Amino acid sequence: YQAATAPSLAFDDAARQNKVEVEGVLLMAKAIHHESDLRRYFDDDPLKYGILPVQIHVENRSYEPFIYCNCYSMNLIDPNGDRMPSLTVDQVMEKMQRSHWRTAGWTAGFGVFGLLPSSFNVNTVNEKMRADLETKIFRAGQIPSRHAEEGFVFFVMPETLESLDGWK
Repeated sequence: YQAATAPSLAFDDAARQNKVEVEGVLLMAKAIHHESDLRRYFDDDPLKYGILPVQIHVENRSYEPFIYCNCYSMNLIDPNGDRMPSLTVDQVMEKMQRSHWRTAGWTAGFGVFGLLPSSFNVNTVNEKMRADLETKIFRAGQIPSRHAEEGFVFFVMPETLESLDGWK
């Protein structure tokens, strides 16, 4: 499992042009949906599991000592107005984790000599994936004045989705 860190939205021209600021709270969001970016940042294509990663940047530009941001109350809204709630790391892992069924294939082909290395590899990759997702997920909590928080929020996507046009 080899995944890169996504660059900050603070330096992304498209995200900066589509930013929203209300009462001193700045929000930038970018859906990561190109396969090359998905493979670079997640070493896989989460969309094939029905998961859309959205990179979020929230900045407290207000004079309030802090604002509270809860990523689990974030929703993705489809063109019909239906809300898609965000997923936890456990829910993302449930859909994306590597399967031990592959281990069964290695066992059939190479006996016990295939079982042990393959099973170990599946567990290692899943542990690395979980650790990576936990560092990348948007953290709920307090954002002090003049500070920002950035990370990914994950949403379940309909299997028949062909375009993100009209989604908010």
